[in-house]
Amino acid sequence: MYKKILLALLMVAITLGSCCKEDLDAIRADLANQAARISALEEWQKMVNINILDLQSVVSAVQGNDCVTGISELSDGSGHVITFSKSGAVTIKHGEKGAAGDKGETGDKGETGDNGDKGERRQWPFR
Repeated sequence: MYKKILLALLMVAITLGSCCKEDLDAIRADLANQAARISALEEWQKMVNINILDLQSVVSAVQGNDCVTGISELSDGSGHVITFSKSGAVTIKHGEKGAAGDKGETGDKGETGDNGDKGERRQWPFR
């Protein structure tokens, strides 16, 4: 009876011991990858929160009948500074450049309108 239990424990130990090292290495690599991704997301979140606060300032200024007195581009080209008469300046940063979207379908051909006595030139009517 003891021999069977000892043999079963020995088989379990060999089975667990043989596959553990590779599994643990893969788990550690995945954990390091996840930590790097979480760190990048936390940095992105800080930037987005700052941009949201700046945009809320712009909305508050508009609602408070504040006037824009100037807009200037940042020296590094990463955004703009909007200056208001009452509430001061707000910095708005550009996001990352996204991928180009799919080309849309071609629209229907419009109708030309009568241009009266102006000769051969035609204008597009607004509806």
